[in-house]
Amino acid sequence: MHGAEWRRWGGVIVALLALSNWGCQSTSEHGDTTAARADSVPKTRERAAPSSAAIVVAAESLYTYGPERPQITVKDADFPGPYVPDDSLPRMSIATAALKEGVKRPAERIIARIRSDRPYPKAGIGKGYNYVWRSSWDTSSAKSWITKIVSRESRIEPHVLTRDARNHEYTHGDPKEPRLVRVKVHSMGFGACFDDPMCPTGHCGYY
Repeated sequence: MHGAEWRRWGGVIVALLALSNWGCQSTSEHGDTTAARADSVPKTRERAAPSSAAIVVAAESLYTYGPERPQITVKDADFPGPYVPDDSLPRMSIATAALKEGVKRPAERIIARIRSDRPYPKAGIGKGYNYVWRSSWDTSSAKSWITKIVSRESRIEPHVLTRDARNHEYTHGDPKEPRLVRVKVHSMGFGACFDDPMCPTGHCGYY
């Protein structure tokens, strides 16, 4: 995913796809103990977000992970995310997170684990394991969800993902299966796809 392969496209953009548009099916399987929308809760009663260290502990103690899958390359001439040089993207893979059997569901959610062969701080990615965290399981509050990448490397600042305003996914398939995406424009971008009812198919692109 770098070297000659990247140079072929003349540059790179990295986009995180949060399961979105191309033929994904809607998913609303999860209710939530936190039914109130985030924007309707008084500021004084909002729950503080957990620290990065707490997110990593939860990710490594409460969840199991499926098979690792490599990035997928797509074309998107109108991709709104940031562009990066061809050879700046690390080799990465992604695995879907699942709560361990018998574990009480926490208020927040781990969506996936990303493994990288080197750091990519722009996207909150460190060498080794990184986790995709979401602020809620409640699909009715999807408009106010916060989704971010938190690295196991404490020196790497978390990266808050931006949902593509086009409500567009970068790849199609099962919306319950997160994907990493290399987006080809005149350069390349980094994106991901996660389950998200804000998009018609229940699968949205993020970067």
